[in-house]
Amino acid sequence: MTQEKLFGQDGIIRNLTSRLLNRILEAEMDVHLGYKKHSNEGDNSGNSRNGYSKKKILTHDQNVELNFLRDRYSKRQKFSRVTDAVHDDVRAWRTRPLERTYPIVYLDALRVNSLQNGKNENKAIYLALGINMWTVKKML
Repeated sequence: MTQEKLFGQDGIIRNLTSRLLNRILEAEMDVHLGYKKHSNEGDNSGNSRNGYSKKKILTHDQNVELNFLRDRYSKRQKFSRVTDAVHDDVRAWRTRPLERTYPIVYLDALRVNSLQNGKNENKAIYLALGINMWTVKKML
């Protein structure tokens, strides 16, 4: 696993960051409108989704492309259930079916500083990358 494959322009970290932030934006819109995308509850509700615009934002070290969603009246509020949607996405990813065999598995760890309970702690984020029989890479 190279640094480019993890942190590069098309790296795993950039793609995961983009997916997570887009999921948060979708959850915000669900809470704001009071119904999930494609739900019948939104029919004739007065306010509805009105497309999105793609924008690149700069995180601490990379550009990430996000879909900023719009609603008809473009009013925003603070939302409380956004993390629930992210937890659902993470839970689904963690319980997804894996292939029976990965002939090649790379294990690695990233060391990061994290502020927790008012203290700066050095923590490890463990990564496992499997390559299946058809040479397709998957984060395990």
